[in-house]
Amino acid sequence: VITPMLLLSGVFFPLGQLPAAVQHAALALPLAHAVELIRPAMLGRPMADAPLHVAVLAAYAITSFLVCSALFSRRMMR
Repeated sequence: VITPMLLLSGVFFPLGQLPAAVQHAALALPLAHAVELIRPAMLGRPMADAPLHVAVLAAYAITSFLVCSALFSRRMMR
C-alpha cells in the first residue's frame, strides 16, 4: 500500500506528468493532498486550494478515528 501511494501521490514527480485517469485516482490518496500542501510551502510558491487539501486530510483523520473507535469499543465488549 505504501509503495504505490508514494509513486502515485506526487512525492517524486508532479502529478501533472501522470495520465488523467491516474491523476484522479491519485487524488483519492491522502499523501497526494499532504504533498500539495507542503511542496508550495517548501518552494516559496503560492498555495492553491489549501482549504480543500486540509479538509480532505481532516476527513481521512476523522474517518480513521471513528472506525478505530468503533472497532475498539466492539472488541472491548467481548
